[in-house]
Amino acid sequence: MIGASLAAGAIAQPAPDAATGSGYCSVDGQKFNVKYVYAHQRTRTYTSMGKEVKETAVTIWLTDQPLDNAALDKETADHFRAVSRQMGQAFIKGTPPVRYIRIELTPEGKAVNFDCAPKGEGTTGTAGVGRFEPKAVSPTHFGGRFTTGGPTTSKLDVDVQFDAPVAAEK
Repeated sequence: MIGASLAAGAIAQPAPDAATGSGYCSVDGQKFNVKYVYAHQRTRTYTSMGKEVKETAVTIWLTDQPLDNAALDKETADHFRAVSRQMGQAFIKGTPPVRYIRIELTPEGKAVNFDCAPKGEGTTGTAGVGRFEPKAVSPTHFGGRFTTGGPTTSKLDVDVQFDAPVAAEK
């Protein structure tokens, strides 16, 4: 679990415009490329074995289509759900589904888990697989390369590069 917290003094800011990224996700022969990157920090509290645990993570979303950044900005406090909702609405409306890769990192840049949706619905992913090679890691900016190092046992292969500002929680 993620136990570290972001450095004090991170100032809440509006959701930044989508940054650009590059790379792909391939699952069971279905491959798609990503172009847009959205990043945000999220702190959550839950109970584990009778103790309250607080964890902070930076979630990176890499998509094949742009999202409505103005709508995301209105919901920075729960950016994770706002991004998920936008992708789900695209699917419900019958517009081309938003295919994505979601990578969760510790504030220090350690990869925790990831998943991807090659059809825009349903996900394939795992914890403990994948490596993040950081180029920039700070409370307000993340960049680097994430790769699985080739196909995993589920025939999942991810290789992406990104450089994005991080939207902080309000």
